[in-house]
Amino acid sequence: MDDHQLKEALTSLRRRSPAAHDLVRLLSFFAPTDLPVELLVNARDYLSRRLRVTFGKPARIERALEALARSGLADPRPAAICMQDHVQTTIRRSLTKATHDRYVRLAVTVLDTGTTPRQGPVGLVPRLIARLATSVVPPQGPDTQSLLLPGLYVPHALHCASQADRHGMANAATTSVLTRAAGYLEERGQLDEARAALEQAVRIDEGFYGTHHALVAERLNALCHVLSQLGDATTLIDHTRRVLAIRQITHGLDHSETAICHYNVAIALANGWAFEEALAHIRVALATGWAAGTTGSEALAAFHFNHGAILAGLGQLQAARDEFLAAVTAYEAAPSRDLEALGDALGRIADVSFRLDDLEGARHFGEWALRVAEQRQTAGTTDSETLAALHAHHGAILECLGQLQAARDEFLAAVTAYEAAPSADLEALGDALDRIASISFRLDDLESSRHFGEWALRVTEQRPDADDGTAWSTLLDLGRTVALLGEHGSARRHAGRALAAAPEGLEFELRTHSGVGLVLLAAEDFEDARGHFARALEIAERVHGPDHIDTETQVNNLARAHFELGNLDEAWALHQRALRMATGAHGDEHLSVALQLAGLADVMAARGEKEEARAQFERALAMALDTAGEEEWYTQRIRKRLAKLDE
Repeated sequence: MDDHQLKEALTSLRRRSPAAHDLVRLLSFFAPTDLPVELLVNARDYLSRRLRVTFGKPARIERALEALARSGLADPRPAAICMQDHVQTTIRRSLTKATHDRYVRLAVTVLDTGTTPRQGPVGLVPRLIARLATSVVPPQGPDTQSLLLPGLYVPHALHCASQADRHGMANAATTSVLTRAAGYLEERGQLDEARAALEQAVRIDEGFYGTHHALVAERLNALCHVLSQLGDATTLIDHTRRVLAIRQITHGLDHSETAICHYNVAIALANGWAFEEALAHIRVALATGWAAGTTGSEALAAFHFNHGAILAGLGQLQAARDEFLAAVTAYEAAPSRDLEALGDALGRIADVSFRLDDLEGARHFGEWALRVAEQRQTAGTTDSETLAALHAHHGAILECLGQLQAARDEFLAAVTAYEAAPSADLEALGDALDRIASISFRLDDLESSRHFGEWALRVTEQRPDADDGTAWSTLLDLGRTVALLGEHGSARRHAGRALAAAPEGLEFELRTHSGVGLVLLAAEDFEDARGHFARALEIAERVHGPDHIDTETQVNNLARAHFELGNLDEAWALHQRALRMATGAHGDEHLSVALQLAGLADVMAARGEKEEARAQFERALAMALDTAGEEEWYTQRIRKRLAKLDE
């Protein structure tokens, strides 16, 4: 239909059905997609007199739609109407400016009033940082979900708002439909589109009400929630500070709403790693006493959780653990137990306990967090990656406790969960496989260690950022394993790749020379191993000093190389030095002390001092059993070396 035909169709429609003519003008301001007739029925009080009468009775609606269908200007469908874009554009251009502007405002008003009725100012609950943390205390008012614009109307909302904004007709109804459309887009995960709609709403409200109006704060709150999910920490901090400034003007410095804003700023700052400033805002929020009035609520639990996260970021671990414990208590007392939030808090307690060297506490809360995650998995409310991460964390705790078989089982469960996840996290999967390979090595299960090490290497090489640098540590561990299995050529190739691909920096150079030395020692290339251990010791002394635990490790390694080369005096002196370092760092009873005693026993045995060596080995074995357990690889090695005395 060309412009001339359109003009004739409009003239004919106006003569046959003035109400249908009014309707087609209004429809030209919506998006060129289905518009439910129900919208016009719900908003009929805001329509022109003719349309108000038409949409008051089904029979009149049917006659108007039939007239539209005959005109060819619109396509009435079951319960909806659709117009083509070029028809809408031609009709809009034919209108006078005054009529055009009137329909722009009317279209927005129809959308705002014809959908879910508003019960108050629209402002999405600003839940903010995703755990860091959970929802802030929501404002009093209507249920947020009921204010979201139904998805069918979102294209119309964005279209009408764009026209109103472009023609200077935007008003409160415009920002209302934009905010509600953004809520729908956010729920659907279309965060960039939601952000654009909310930024437009903020700009319109600022022009309409001024920059310090309460409604501007509501729009900014909704925008902050989207920004937190997008991870835009810088903009989030700026906007939470703006909301705080507005609340201080509209509510005063000591009002509970202002305290909530301090809390939100604190969360945003913590998300941006500005923990000192975040703690200052948390303390202002606490000073108002608003948190005390929410005892037993999820909001109070979230407050304790976020406070704990900030304290943990500042290294105040004991205080952080106390806050996480308070969060757990509050989550459990809340009417509806939020298992996701509870599990997060338990996981943080386990992590902080681990950092405090409270391994039993770490195990207790790690197991509790795992049980909660399994409950959520049974209920279908958790994902495989979350469960995998919990298994891996629990495995790390059990490994530190010396419960190696149980630790390996946890990492195996983590691998199973990672593989079941819809999108594989190759880095996390590779890390879990590496840990299984390492634990299998310590369990003296070299075949399993090789199997999982090779699997970890394959996974690492599949990563988009893959190169030998990403596989560096895996190559070193795998090289040592295959060397002990007698595959010396393969071991040297792995060591060579790791040496060539080592990351820059003295710490990495130290670990590389130490790792390559261990591979060559296992491959019985003792002279080259000695050279790498000597270089590692030189770097350790320069970086960490002569008495550091890492320096002790290199002294021990160099002693082993000298022993294998038959340099017994050098080996004895180095083991004596390492023994003094281990005793000074750990006391008289520690696995590191046991290793040095065993090293000295090896030298005694090589010198023919078998009885003295036996007594030393027995002392070392008893200490290893007491401090590390039977499963520990080093315990097994000491036992085997003791048994060799009788061969």
